[in-house]
Amino acid sequence: MGIEQEGTISFRVRHDDRDWATNDKPYDFPPVQAGPIRAQVVKHPTRKIEIRVSGPLGAELVFEGTLPPVREEGLSVAVTWSAQQVRLFLDGKPFKTVRMDNLRPTSGGNGGAPGTARPAPPGAPRAPDA
Repeated sequence: MGIEQEGTISFRVRHDDRDWATNDKPYDFPPVQAGPIRAQVVKHPTRKIEIRVSGPLGAELVFEGTLPPVREEGLSVAVTWSAQQVRLFLDGKPFKTVRMDNLRPTSGGNGGAPGTARPAPPGAPRAPDA
């Protein structure tokens, strides 16, 4: 079994702008790659966060939601996956879960904050190669 079928990727997101998480500017962070797995984070001016993960289970997933409070050292992001589900954690707390049998987010996580997780639409642009 390879990392595409079951695994974890984790990284920290931060910016030189100390108020990046709360200001009304967009931020497109560089992709993070571990073998065949790639993740990219976008912070929208509305404080919505978008996290694209390509590679697990041969899919590309897009997690979206309201950006939680971010500490000075940045936001810790972790994505875990298995054949049954993909889970996103922000600062160690469950944010979103996608069950792979129905590709819809499950309840819970993110304290009820608005957001979704979904497969990327067919033909959607993929994160650029690093």
